[in-house]
Amino acid sequence: MSSELEVLKQRIIELEAENAEIPDLRRKISEFDAERVDLRRKLSVSDAEIAELKRSNNEFLRANKEYNERRDAENAKLKARIEELESENIEVRDRLTKVEQKQSQNDITPNDNTPNNNSSNFNSGAVHLEKSSEEKEMDYFLDEEDKKIVGEDIRRRNKEKKLQRESAKNQALAVTSVDSKLSRDKKTVTIGNDQDLKLSLNTGDNISTPSSIEDNLSCDTKMITCTDSEDAPPDEMSGPIATQPLDRNQVTEQTLKHELSRPISSVASVELHDESILNNAIEGSTQRLAYWIDEAIRMGLKEILCLYHYSLEFEEKVKNITADGKTKDKTARSMIYKEMLQYLPNVTLGNLRIRTHRAKNILMLFGEKGVGIDRIKLVTCSASDISRLTNTQIQNIIDYVNDKIVTNNDQSHVTSKTVTIGNDQSHDLPPATPQASVSPVSIPRTKPTYDRSYFRNKTLDQYPNLYREYSSEDFDYYGITDKTLCRPSRTCPLCKLGHDDDESIEGRYKAGSYFIKCEQCEIEITA
Repeated sequence: MSSELEVLKQRIIELEAENAEIPDLRRKISEFDAERVDLRRKLSVSDAEIAELKRSNNEFLRANKEYNERRDAENAKLKARIEELESENIEVRDRLTKVEQKQSQNDITPNDNTPNNNSSNFNSGAVHLEKSSEEKEMDYFLDEEDKKIVGEDIRRRNKEKKLQRESAKNQALAVTSVDSKLSRDKKTVTIGNDQDLKLSLNTGDNISTPSSIEDNLSCDTKMITCTDSEDAPPDEMSGPIATQPLDRNQVTEQTLKHELSRPISSVASVELHDESILNNAIEGSTQRLAYWIDEAIRMGLKEILCLYHYSLEFEEKVKNITADGKTKDKTARSMIYKEMLQYLPNVTLGNLRIRTHRAKNILMLFGEKGVGIDRIKLVTCSASDISRLTNTQIQNIIDYVNDKIVTNNDQSHVTSKTVTIGNDQSHDLPPATPQASVSPVSIPRTKPTYDRSYFRNKTLDQYPNLYREYSSEDFDYYGITDKTLCRPSRTCPLCKLGHDDDESIEGRYKAGSYFIKCEQCEIEITA
């Protein structure tokens, strides 16, 4: 009996030990269940990514097939045209050979004096008639070709003369415009480091209207007079007129400076959005014309406003995603792009990145640190022109407008000193009475030899399968295009490995040096 009790006690001890292990097993089972759920979630995400990659691949294959079909059709047309031209060339050569042969026979026939004059005259007459018929055909063909060549040469010369006349006319108008503004407010412009440029513009007592600004800035050259010393005597300051070429971005910069520095209240105008104007106004009337141009301007302002709000909310979303400190700025932008492309089937990733970067320029100009959103209605430039400006040009506009507003609020006085334009002599002017002050006109300085823009172009030249996606304040981002591959990955020119679409190459400019790097390596771009 006692032995059975001992056995039972031993069994009870074993069962208690097994029961103590049960919570441990339950915990492990729950961990396994959690891991299984996580693996299923990751598997579903991978399936979605694979489906997206397949869709992108199919789209690429379809586009490539369409391109090949168009190319083959164009090649077939070109081949047919080449064969046609070759056949025409052979015909022309045959005709020319026949004419030369007839000409040589004609040269021999007059020297052949045989007794049979009747037969000779008859045969020579027949040859002469046959030769004249083919010669006429060949002469007609050669005359037509000669007329075409002469006509093209005349048209080319007329076009060159027309361009020269228009250029001379624009320069004459520029000189006349400047000469007519000698007695108005004076502006001093700094060129380079030491040269002062004296320029007189017709500002009067009011700020220039947008149309006059566009007229002054639309020419390719501005007529100005330079002097090396501010204290030079009048005779020395009267020098030849120099020309300062302006590119499209510089014209946009100057236009925006003038427009955005105007008082906001000065843009009040008659409301023209009543469509009854189109029905009541006579076609071609000034009221009807004003309606159309006002509608066009308002549509341009709407585009600028839409891009402003888009960039504002986009950058705010990027900040929210990167707020945890774990997600990089580039990764956050790629995530947003992927989500947006689901709703934009006709927009490519590269195009969306370019548009986002250009919209950021509009946000920089009219944003919190810019001139303010309330000044959008002063602008007549297009959103495309504004988006092409560099960060330096945008900052120049912001500084100019802010200084102009502060100057106007302080009612500062302007003292004009000496003005020289064209062949007119300098005049000493008394201190100006309090009026609307005029700030200096900004003319861009000469770029450094090797700046950030230079290295960007150098990178694209050195690596033809790279293209610039967008740029931030400190970095440039490049995408990879490889037309030899029909899969989502692209061959990196730096590490020679495959990259996915969301893996960009970064470019960084610092202290006159430029570096580009991928996930694997970094290379310096030398000048």
